[in-house]
Parts: sequence; C-alpha cells; structure tokens
Amino acid sequence: MAKTTGPKEVEDTSPVNPAPANPGQVYVVAVHGDLRHLYTNVVFTKDPKKVSIDGFLQAQLDAGKLQVVNP
Repeated sequence: MAKTTGPKEVEDTSPVNPAPANPGQVYVVAVHGDLRHLYTNVVFTKDPKKVSIDGFLQAQLDAGKLQVVNP
C-alpha cells in the first residue's frame, strides 16, 4: 500500500506587479527603453500612458517590459 502525504506546497508564481483582473484603464510605462504596440502603434516610454489591457499589453507586462504604475 502506497504511503500518501499531505497536500504538496505550491510555489507562488504570480507576477510581482500584476495587472488588475478587470482593469478598465490603467497607466503603464516602459521598463527598458521605448516599446511600440504591435497593433495600435502607440509608443510606451517612461511617461505613463493610460490604456486598456489587451493581449499584447498583457504579454509585455508578463515579460517585464511594461509596468503598471499609479500616475
């Protein structure tokens, strides 16, 4: 008979600065130089831009290229 142990501990892999679940609009800045949005051609810099999070922006947030900030 196999011996079972308690539940395994799960490592927290959530991003350091996650975007809100239902963001509406948030302010984001580029972390490393300028970043151009592939679909809208909006250029992100160190100056905060108010945007709605879409798939491309979420991918850049997850990669650490963009960061959500408070204005």
